[in-house]
Amino acid sequence: MSGLSITYSGLLAVRERRRLLALLWVQSVNLKVGCSPHGRDAGCCGAFGNWLPEVDRESMENDCPTGSLDERFDLNRDGFVILTDVVSASRADALAGLGAGYGMRNLLRACPAVAALAAHPKALVVSVLGADAFAARGIYFDKLPGANWEVAWHQDLSIAVAERIDAPGFGGWSIKRGVPHVQPPVAVLERMLTVRLHMDDCAADNGPLRVLRGSHAQGRLTDEQIERWKQTGEEVACLVPKGGALLMRPLLLHASAPAENPRHRRVIHLEYATDPLPHGLRWFETAR
Repeated sequence: MSGLSITYSGLLAVRERRRLLALLWVQSVNLKVGCSPHGRDAGCCGAFGNWLPEVDRESMENDCPTGSLDERFDLNRDGFVILTDVVSASRADALAGLGAGYGMRNLLRACPAVAALAAHPKALVVSVLGADAFAARGIYFDKLPGANWEVAWHQDLSIAVAERIDAPGFGGWSIKRGVPHVQPPVAVLERMLTVRLHMDDCAADNGPLRVLRGSHAQGRLTDEQIERWKQTGEEVACLVPKGGALLMRPLLLHASAPAENPRHRRVIHLEYATDPLPHGLRWFETAR
């Protein structure tokens, strides 16, 4: 199913998407879970504290977001798509209190509430990756006056794994916050999908994510190829409203500039996969 693209008539029938989103919404909101104040693993930030959703089940049942598609973009052709109203404003406000600072890793392990949240947009992900899709990694991003730097053009080439096992096709090993990361074969990345849930409006002056349309289709790019894409590719600024989501392929070239008007641009970044890793390797945040 990885070759499908998001359209109203093809990938997601509106009625079925609304039904699935409503079901997942109700299942995920009435959570009484706390986040570890220190995190269970190396690299988990302690800024979460305990978090309890402030919106009760009854109000959520009457406030189910339907998800509206920006039809200018196509996931298969462009490598990304933008949806609005994936998360209601009240839900986004509750989620915005998850953490502090400019970034945190390993959220699926550090915070059960985020692990539960990852089930909410899964109806969209299953339509792309298939029924076996699962959340493999969670990251929190924010842009603040004290953390307002440029992010250069790049592809998301690394995945977090439970331990280092040297295996064919896996290389570029690194350690981030104590967790092994590796660059897998392109075939692994092509069967992944990222969902970036926005807790704030992201406007043109707030350092939005910029993408080069269609660059995901060329596999892993060399530095020279990236330079050519920068010169000739079509750049799109992903202006996602509060409660909206950006769905993108990891191989899509993306970047962000410093915000001209720095203010919160809180994003919960969820990476989904569909296959277990080969050669005994395990996804870090799903391994127990």
